[in-house]
Amino acid sequence: MSRHGMTIVISLMFVLAIWYFLRDSDAPWDDAGNIVKVVVGLGLVIFIHELGHFLAAKWCGVYVQTFSIGFGSPLFGLAQAKWGETVYKVGWIPLGGYVKMLGEGEQNNENGDDPRSYKNKSVRQRMLIISAGVLMNLILAWVCYFGVLMTRGIEHDPGVIGTVAPGGPAWKTGLRPGDQIRVIGSRVDPVYKELQREVMRAGKTNALDLRYVRFDLDHAEEFETQITPTRSDEVLAPMLLIRSSRVPVLVRRLGRLKAPVEPNSPAATVSPPFQFGDRIIGATDPNQPDRVTELRPDPRRGGEDRRDYYDLERRMQRLMGQPVTLRLRRSGVADPIDVVVPPAWSRSIGVRMLPGSIVAIRRGSPAEQAGLIAREGKSPGDVLDSVEFTQADGQRVRYSVNVVPGSGDRPLDPVKLPIQMARWAAERPADPTVRLTVLRAEGHAAVPKTFELKWDLTWELLDSSPADVWPVDTPLSLSGLGIAYQVKSQVAAVEPGSPAEQNGIKPGDVVKRLAFSMEQPNGPPIESRREVDAEQWAYFGAFIQQNPRITKVRLRFQNEQEVSLTPTEDRTLPVPDRGLIFDADKSLQKADGVLDGVYLSSRSVLVATMTIYENLIGLVRGRLSMRAISGPITIAKHSFDLAGRDTFEFILFIALINVNLAIVNFLPIPVLDGGHMMFLLYEAIRRKPPSDSWRFWLTIGGLVVVLGLMFWGLALDFGRHLLEPLERLFVR
Repeated sequence: MSRHGMTIVISLMFVLAIWYFLRDSDAPWDDAGNIVKVVVGLGLVIFIHELGHFLAAKWCGVYVQTFSIGFGSPLFGLAQAKWGETVYKVGWIPLGGYVKMLGEGEQNNENGDDPRSYKNKSVRQRMLIISAGVLMNLILAWVCYFGVLMTRGIEHDPGVIGTVAPGGPAWKTGLRPGDQIRVIGSRVDPVYKELQREVMRAGKTNALDLRYVRFDLDHAEEFETQITPTRSDEVLAPMLLIRSSRVPVLVRRLGRLKAPVEPNSPAATVSPPFQFGDRIIGATDPNQPDRVTELRPDPRRGGEDRRDYYDLERRMQRLMGQPVTLRLRRSGVADPIDVVVPPAWSRSIGVRMLPGSIVAIRRGSPAEQAGLIAREGKSPGDVLDSVEFTQADGQRVRYSVNVVPGSGDRPLDPVKLPIQMARWAAERPADPTVRLTVLRAEGHAAVPKTFELKWDLTWELLDSSPADVWPVDTPLSLSGLGIAYQVKSQVAAVEPGSPAEQNGIKPGDVVKRLAFSMEQPNGPPIESRREVDAEQWAYFGAFIQQNPRITKVRLRFQNEQEVSLTPTEDRTLPVPDRGLIFDADKSLQKADGVLDGVYLSSRSVLVATMTIYENLIGLVRGRLSMRAISGPITIAKHSFDLAGRDTFEFILFIALINVNLAIVNFLPIPVLDGGHMMFLLYEAIRRKPPSDSWRFWLTIGGLVVVLGLMFWGLALDFGRHLLEPLERLFVR
């Protein structure tokens, strides 16, 4: 038994890990089946690679001693067998495999005269043996692409902008949801992946030519400009900070998702309930709230019977705080169905924070025209102090950071302000003038400056929320003014009777750490923890405000005080999102025949190969953060998620893993196949192999690089997927 102690320990750890991830599962047998899919899929990638080396070696007459999937001793001493002259086995370390050939790696002449020794084969034969694993992976990737293209087809995200992060490059340039990109850099009519490739090539300092089309009510207008990607500690790769588009169709059934709505949302309370695949064809008309009118046809897809998602989104923004009737077409039902969705309200823990700096101003916006200043590097930006405007009924409203008793001013809450301003703009006031007072740094003093700006009523009422899967340093914005600003993590005031007051939070307290407990629509609750910088409350405040899945918020302050708060509903502040989960906008690429399938599969492999090379170059040049590297845990988790959602997407992911393995394994680093090929090229040119000492030290250097990257990937994976779960397991 002691001979296999390490095998038993590793196996028990593997069983415990499976138990941990399945213990809260609603469908443990389905999830166990998905784990089997992942093991088979990733095992096939390794097997095919080693099979390439094995078959090439056999074809060249080399004696293959061992064919192993995994490293180390065989599982329980049983997972091996000798067939013919070769030992076949499965090792207990599932991080690769190997083919051991006679004479391979030997530094002496023990088998110098054996004609079946690897060392005695010609350079061309050895090159074939070394490259065969990579070729087999590329062939398997091609087969995966071909199979999907000939059956369902490959879905692509079209180059239509779905959401734009406030303060990001696209936002500052003036791009809006629904805009369709025609040209970016050298790419014409890009799908979303091609757009990302072009941005990666440009890096964070080079401007890209950009041409896009905006579809208004009755016409399309084309714009030309330039845009420069961004990258930071929070943005791991050059990005425009946009997301792909959606359609007014509720999401298809995916994995363990029980319904196409968020739990605890207004959409989850309706009768009849929403069903997967419901198509929204009409909604309450904001101009005539007692009528339901059809959504306009999608102008980006001429000839298709599809409605415009962005028409629906603008209606939902204008109807915040009111019930909305949605008209659906449901599969198998002849007549349309009308469903009334109640309004959604924001959530609050009862703290009002101090405004931070203005960090971005949209090009051509009222803010730019008025001369407001955004923070740039170490140069401070203006800070909001008060906002004043006239409502549609003629009443003057003024929000102020420092409310003077008896003035009639209302407290300025920088997290609530975007929605408050959007509700005002939704009324289409006769006078859209906003009187904005900011504090501007002049010398060592903050001097108040007042500006009069015209709210742009042609713009969206609300930009995307910072918490809409953007980086945590994403600011809030006043869309009609073109201002994006941060919010300090310092408490300005506490609402009477709120959870914050009940837990002893006081003005001046500074949040340093935060944790959320959240329900998941397709799995067990999760908890997320994060350190909070001095001006990051825009993200966290918006996340609490707009996410009904949050059941608990834990705050740790600068004085080490820690409190646990339960958000409450704020009936004074509606939000536009009512909990519907919409399907992604997809265009289907399917082969017209075998020849077209061969061409498209070959092109897919080539594009995947070039993308990986460009990413590697980005890592070397610093365009791509080293924190973007994924280790085996991330790969396995992503595989597990895809295996449970969509078999075709899982097959395409396996294709991508094959290409990744082929490219990375063929890098000119000793100990990898590419390093061996480098030595063989030297031998072919110099007519003699490199000296043993050179091979030894280069191999040691290559081993250090490979192990360093492996441990770096594992360390990142540990932080992403294991550290927080373990903390949640032992710290309650």
